Amino acid sequence: MILGNLRYLKTLVIRDCIIDDCDQVFFTSYSQLLSLTINDCHLSMSDIEFLLPQTPSLTHLKICSRWRAFDSAFNGFSLEQFIKINISSLAKFVFFFSCSLNNNDIMGNIDSLIDLFRTPF
Repeated sequence: MILGNLRYLKTLVIRDCIIDDCDQVFFTSYSQLLSLTINDCHLSMSDIEFLLPQTPSLTHLKICSRWRAFDSAFNGFSLEQFIKINISSLAKFVFFFSCSLNNNDIMGNIDSLIDLFRTPF
């Protein structure tokens, strides 16, 4: 609601963000926004798929997110395809994702988790 009244806002930094289903009803497009930084958040791939099309003019995007469990839909290829389709003006994309793992078997496969993000994009 507040962002709707800030028509000239070009840069937004969000910290400790959680997207609930009810938030989607109130979210509108912010085509004036050029730079978006989302820090210290719990975002799923579906949250990102909801949020980013609302900001189609972004040239700079930074996402720092924590996962409670590994989201297999969250990988370099799906992010690349999604960004190419929804934010073609994006010039710089910086991301940091952390995930808490409780299972020692998963830790042995850390390379397979990293491989999901190894892409020329």
